[in-house]
Amino acid sequence: MSLSYSCFFSSIFNETQLKYFLFLTVFLLFIGCRSQKKWTSENYMSKGAPNMVQVNDSLFCDKTEIANIDWLFYEYCIRKDFGTFSSEFLSVLPDTMLWNRFDQTERLQDQYYRYPGFRMYPVVGLSLSQARNYAEWRTDMVFSSMMSNIGRLPERNNNNRKSPNTTENEPYVTVKEYFESHPEDIGKISYFEYRIPTEKDWICILQNLEIAKLKEKRIKKRLCKEEEPLSISVISVNDTTALSMNNHIHNGCPNALGIYNLNSNVAELINDDRYTMGSCWIDEKPMEAIRSKAVINHPNAYTGFRCVGSWKKWGE
Repeated sequence: MSLSYSCFFSSIFNETQLKYFLFLTVFLLFIGCRSQKKWTSENYMSKGAPNMVQVNDSLFCDKTEIANIDWLFYEYCIRKDFGTFSSEFLSVLPDTMLWNRFDQTERLQDQYYRYPGFRMYPVVGLSLSQARNYAEWRTDMVFSSMMSNIGRLPERNNNNRKSPNTTENEPYVTVKEYFESHPEDIGKISYFEYRIPTEKDWICILQNLEIAKLKEKRIKKRLCKEEEPLSISVISVNDTTALSMNNHIHNGCPNALGIYNLNSNVAELINDDRYTMGSCWIDEKPMEAIRSKAVINHPNAYTGFRCVGSWKKWGE
């Protein structure tokens, strides 16, 4: 800095203020440079996937079960796009009547899904078909956001079909729509596909969990908060038994992979309409249930789900 400039700034700032001014100028220039960074699909791939942990080179898994708040947002989007009385909206609603078996007061029937105190509890009362539709919708929403950020989202065509919107500033396009209208990007742009795990995925997660445990070289201090689960009465023909029900999706500590409640809280849907994996709050011996399948005949209050996913190229 020349002498004349030094004198000018010295007349305005004292030494401390001048240092602060110079630091702030450099910081703002740094932020400005960073804001010019061009986003690409490769940038997104390097970040992984939101709320997911990487299990191996190709498989990611949700850290938590899908919560009521996640499903409520999904419900809101479908209602906004298709209308309150549309078949699309009605098809996403979970079955809350199933709580009648467990709660004599009918409080859970009215409150578990919509009451704010249960926002972060796992969503239940869903069919495998509903869970699959959610995973597909989630794939398209994340893809739309990515394509909008990298500046390659095409204008929507609403003339031929009814399609969901996000906002006026963030158009919506499905993965299928995009690559059918932009074949030149096939093989060049990747997208993240969410799906319901298969039994093979579940076993892969467990195997990598065991590997992760072996790699831990120090004892971790478990400082996670353990919340007390709600106690309810199971009503049956013969007796009434007190059980502890679903808990917060972040209850307790994550496992060595960073996944919560893989062996507790709710059983989880897999991509097979006959079975679930993992234990749940009505199991007598939950620690033995994680590696075995359980039969599911219909949506219930003790089965939820989480998604797995992987980066893919269209047509693979």
